[in-house]
Amino acid sequence: MKLLSPIPTADEYLRLLRQDLEGARVLRFVIAYVSESGLAAIGSDLLAAALKQPGSFGLASLSCACGFTPLVGLQTMLEPEQGRLKYFVDPVVLGSQGDPALSLVHSKIVYIVRPDNRAVIYLGSHNWSGRGLGSDTPRSAEASMRFEFEFELSQLSGAGTDLPSEINRHLLQCFNLGASLPVHDDNLPIFEDWYRARCEREKPLPLDEYAVVIGACSTDGTSTYDHLWKAILTPGASIYLPCHVEDEGQILRLRQDRVLLMAWTSKEALEESKEPVLLFCKVTRQVAGKDSAFEGTSEGDIENFDLVLHDPRQGARISAGEEAGEPLTINLHNGHVFEYFTLSPVPASVTAASIDGGGPPKYQNYLQVYQVLLPEWLKQTEDPRDVGAREQMATRRDQGVWTAANLALTTNRQVQPEVSKNYRVPQQTREQIMGCFEEFFGLGEGRLEVRPVDPNVAPKELVRLAQSRLHYGYIGDSAVSDSDAFYSRVRPGRLAVDLAPMQKMSDEGEGSSVEARVQQLYAERLREILANVGIEDADLAAWEAKPPKRKTRAVDTVRLRVFDLDDPEDLPGVVADLRQRHGTAALADFTLLKEILLLAVSIQGAGLSQTVGRPLFQRLFDDIRHADTGFFCQIFVGTLEGLAETHCPDGWPAEQRGRSNAKRAITQFLKNHALGEDRVWQMLCLEYLRGQ
Repeated sequence: MKLLSPIPTADEYLRLLRQDLEGARVLRFVIAYVSESGLAAIGSDLLAAALKQPGSFGLASLSCACGFTPLVGLQTMLEPEQGRLKYFVDPVVLGSQGDPALSLVHSKIVYIVRPDNRAVIYLGSHNWSGRGLGSDTPRSAEASMRFEFEFELSQLSGAGTDLPSEINRHLLQCFNLGASLPVHDDNLPIFEDWYRARCEREKPLPLDEYAVVIGACSTDGTSTYDHLWKAILTPGASIYLPCHVEDEGQILRLRQDRVLLMAWTSKEALEESKEPVLLFCKVTRQVAGKDSAFEGTSEGDIENFDLVLHDPRQGARISAGEEAGEPLTINLHNGHVFEYFTLSPVPASVTAASIDGGGPPKYQNYLQVYQVLLPEWLKQTEDPRDVGAREQMATRRDQGVWTAANLALTTNRQVQPEVSKNYRVPQQTREQIMGCFEEFFGLGEGRLEVRPVDPNVAPKELVRLAQSRLHYGYIGDSAVSDSDAFYSRVRPGRLAVDLAPMQKMSDEGEGSSVEARVQQLYAERLREILANVGIEDADLAAWEAKPPKRKTRAVDTVRLRVFDLDDPEDLPGVVADLRQRHGTAALADFTLLKEILLLAVSIQGAGLSQTVGRPLFQRLFDDIRHADTGFFCQIFVGTLEGLAETHCPDGWPAEQRGRSNAKRAITQFLKNHALGEDRVWQMLCLEYLRGQ
C-alpha cells in the first residue's frame, strides 16, 4: 500500500499507472471524468492494448467538462464487437432550491493484472483529465492509494470478501448499471442529444431573411405541364417577375439576394394546403419603371427567361390604362385567403416587354434559381399534370425532396427557444435508464431536470418554434391533428412550425386573414434547410456570395422610408426597421451615412415629443458612433471644431485638434458647456450637410 501523493501535485500516479499498464493482462476502470488530454497523458496505445484482453472494460460519466468524444475515440482502437467501453448517462437532478446538478458515478478506481501475476488497485481522487494527471495547467491537487496483491482468478467475479474482489464487485455493478450505455454507433445519437440538452447554452439560431413569394403553377394554350416541369427543373432556371405594386417591388429590391419562391403545383394544391415546390432564387437584375418610387433609375428590357411569374389580371388593367387593382386571391379550405402569382413556362423568344404589353410594371425582376426542392407527396400523386416532376424525382437524387416538417417561417429573428431539456432514446433503453435511476439513486422523473424521452413522445420539446400565417398554405389537417408525428420528423434544435395556433384555430374557429403574396420573413439558412432533407454537401458558393451593392440598396431604402412618411410619429418605426435590417455594419458606407444624417435631422425637425424624439435620436447616433469606420472621421472633427469656435467662448481645445477619434473629448466638451447632446449632434449634422 502506498500513498501516491504525499505532495498534492506529485506525478507519481501517472508514472506508476503507465508502468503497470505495460503488458497488462486485465484492465478495469471506473473514472468519473475522462478527457482526451488525460488519455493522451496515459497513452491511448497502452490503454487500448490492455482493454483488448479478455475480462477488461472501462466506464466514465458523461459530463459537460469532458463530453463523450474521449471514449468514442478510444473505442475506435478496439474491435467494435468487443463492447469494452461504456458511458454512464448522468441524471441532471433538481436540488432543493430548484437548481439542477449532476448525479455522477463519481468513483475513481482502477484494477490491473500485471504480467507478473500481481493485481494492482488505484483508489483515490485522480480523474483521468489533464488537470488531474498533471499534463494540463493549472493542475489539481489529488491523492490516491496504490495497493498490490497476488492475483487470484476469483477476484474477477467479485464474489470474494477480500479487497480485490470487493473492488471488482463495485466495478462490475457500475459497468452493468442500466444507465451505462455501450460506446458504439447506435448510442452516439443519445450521447450527442444528452450533451446538447445538458451542456449547450441557448444559442441564437442563425436565420436568414427572405423575400417569400407565393405562386401557383399554371399553363396557357401554347404550353403543357411537361413544359412547365422541364423549365422549373432545369439547372439555373430563370424567371421573369413583373410587379405592379410598389411594396412588392421594394421588398424584392431590398432582399434580392435571398428570394424563396413557394410554387404550388396548381391552384387546387394551394387550396388544399399541400406542400409547394420550393425555388431558392436571387434577383440578379431589377428594372425600376418610371412610375416606381425610384422613377426609372434603371433602363433596358429583360429577356432570355424560362418562366414567367405574374398577375395577368393586373397586367391587363394596366394595359387598359387603369389602376392595377386587387391581386389574384384564392380561398383555402381552412378559411384563409392567399394572394398569389401564376407561374407558367414561356417560349425562348419571349421578352418582358411582350408579356407586359402596353402596361409596363413598376418593377421588372429577373430571378435566377439556385436550388429546387420538390414536395414529397408528388411521389404518390396520380395527377397526370405532375408526371414530369415525378420522373425528375426518380432520376435526380440531388434535386431534394421536402415535407412540411423541414421548413418553418417566422416574422421574428428571435425564435422561441427549446421548451425543455430532454434527450431522445428508444423506449426500451428509456425504461432501462429510468429503472436504474429509481433503484440505485432514488430518482423519479419528477426529480430530473433532463429526462430520457421516447422519440415518439413530446418531440416538440426538442425544437424551436416559429409562427407565420403562411404556414396555413402548406400545413395540412393531418399534421395539425397529429403534432407528435409531425415534430418527430424535425431535427433536434432546428426551427419548426408552431402548430399550437393552428390547432387553436381549428378548435375554436377563429377568423381568417388575407396573406400578401410577397413578404419579408425569416427562415433557416439554405444550408441548414438542405441538411434537414438530407443534402449535406451542396455547393452553395454562388448562393452564399454577398451581393456587391447591398449598401446602395440600403441607401435607397433609407431615402424612401424617410421622405415618404405621412406621420412624423412613424419615425421610431423607421429607425427600428433600419437597425434590424442593416445593423451598424452598413453605416460604414459613406453615402448611407449621409442618408442617416438626413434622417436624424428629420427626426429633430418633425416635432416629436421629447420622450420619443430625444432617445430615438440618441440611439441612432449610438449606432453611427460604433460603426466599423467610426463616426468621428477627420471631417467631422473639423466640423465640431467650427461649432465650438462659434458656440463656446473657449473654443475647441487645441490639444484635440486633428484627432480622428474624439469620443472622450466630445463627452467632456458636453459636460463642460452643459449642452444637450442631441442639440450638439443636430448642429453637427446641419453644419456637415451644408458643406456637401
